[in-house]
Amino acid sequence: SAVGETFNGVDDGPVTLAGFLGGYMAMIPTNRAIRLPGWVVQSVATVIDPFTPELSYRYVVNQMRGRGRVLNDHAKDLLGWQPQVSLQEGLRRSEEWLHCQGAL
Repeated sequence: SAVGETFNGVDDGPVTLAGFLGGYMAMIPTNRAIRLPGWVVQSVATVIDPFTPELSYRYVVNQMRGRGRVLNDHAKDLLGWQPQVSLQEGLRRSEEWLHCQGAL
């Protein structure tokens, strides 16, 4: 059963979390997003981690800095899902939809 499961809708190419999230970050006008160097974010995560045992911010930052991969295997295995468009086309469509919804 897929109830309560989480799935990634990405194409079959190698997709890093940084690339996936970077595609969405590129949609945000620079005056609405704060961008910090990775070393700054990593340093802050190292300080915060001891106070948040339920979540490792260092792990999240490492994933976002390009060390993590976004895979679609879970959706394929459990749902029989297959990607129909490339990541770039999906991001383009997402941006168009977000504009129509007034979110961008």
